[in-house]
Amino acid sequence: MRLLAYLQTKKISGADFARMIGASQAAVNRYCNGRRMPHAAMLLKIHEITGGQVTPNDFLFETTAPPTVASASPSAAPQSRAGGEVNCREVV
Repeated sequence: MRLLAYLQTKKISGADFARMIGASQAAVNRYCNGRRMPHAAMLLKIHEITGGQVTPNDFLFETTAPPTVASASPSAAPQSRAGGEVNCREVV
């Protein structure tokens, strides 16, 4: 289960959960929106505090499949840069 889904299901605020795990509210917000990966000790603490409902793997894998290249429109395809490389952020 994703952390955000857990917090919503249990009706726990980000600030309250931050206090429970000894992190800042900003860090919890970043964990929830995928902008920050918790370090190993924090992953274990989150797993423990959530009773195993949020696992370290929940931070590694998306719950929905990203669009495939075949389903993307040609205009949405990333363009090569001068050196022939593609910026990975453009692919997403």
